[in-house]
Amino acid sequence: MVNVNIRVVARFGDIERYLVALPGKMKREIDDFASEIAVGGRRAVKKHVPVRTGRLRESIKSGVVSRVSGSAIPEKVVVIYSDSSYWHHVVFGTEPSHGRYVPAIGKRLVTGVRVLASGFIQTGMDIGIHPGIRPNRFFEKGFVEYWHTVKNMMRDVARRIQKR
Repeated sequence: MVNVNIRVVARFGDIERYLVALPGKMKREIDDFASEIAVGGRRAVKKHVPVRTGRLRESIKSGVVSRVSGSAIPEKVVVIYSDSSYWHHVVFGTEPSHGRYVPAIGKRLVTGVRVLASGFIQTGMDIGIHPGIRPNRFFEKGFVEYWHTVKNMMRDVARRIQKR
């Protein structure tokens, strides 16, 4: 089974440029800041998840990953993802099914006939047809909603770092 996650990435390289020569206390502040963004982003995404059973909402996770890019300054990457097996059906939707092929009769079931209790025959019923599911881009909705908060938080951290 292939596990595919949608990742919402915010890079903090600009802020960390100030931190190259600063003590470990400041770097911990940036780590805390990245963790705060991860938690807030997860909350924002969860608000937009459609709920039937709550499993999809509970499958939304977040974390912070440090990675070294081409520069000597490590980046903090905030990752928000779902570990459910069906999230992609909700996010991207599904195509409608136009009936299913039954090899035993060599035909595609599209319309059917049913005899009602009253003896009347009902025709034109849809058999094996699924209307599809509309996409619900809850990851994007949550990220767009939270992005303004993240920008303000980044400005505040940059100001604090510059004052030191």
